[in-house]
Amino acid sequence: MASTRFRAVATAMTVTPVLVLSGVGVASAWHDPYPGDSTATCQSVGGRERIKVTVNGKPGGYYIQGTNAAGVHFHLGNITVGANGSGSAVFTGHSAGTYGVEAFENALGSGGRAPGCVGSVTVAAASPLLDAVDSVLAGAGSSALVTDPTRR
Repeated sequence: MASTRFRAVATAMTVTPVLVLSGVGVASAWHDPYPGDSTATCQSVGGRERIKVTVNGKPGGYYIQGTNAAGVHFHLGNITVGANGSGSAVFTGHSAGTYGVEAFENALGSGGRAPGCVGSVTVAAASPLLDAVDSVLAGAGSSALVTDPTRR
């Protein structure tokens, strides 16, 4: 009987720390610390060393934030949405890689994050030859045929 009791206590002492450390039975959900109140939506696209962002929302200014692969946030630029409800900009000088892109509606202050404007883009390396081809195509009125989507 003592041996059965000893086994039960030994098992409890072994299993309890494992359950506690593994988080078994603990439910948790990711909480967005900046949910935002903006109803704006965005389309972001990466090109060769460029990122193009189009914001559709209430007229006014929008702060565009980028995030690099190391998780460092930086000011990508600003976009002004006109009376037609749309605005876009191309931000240049970014090395090849994947970037996060977010927009914040300036008029809403700290609550201005636009959940419809959270995404990521892949930026390609520079290609002077393809950029020259794109310039010729755009100059000839064939911008729909350019190879860099940020130039459309």
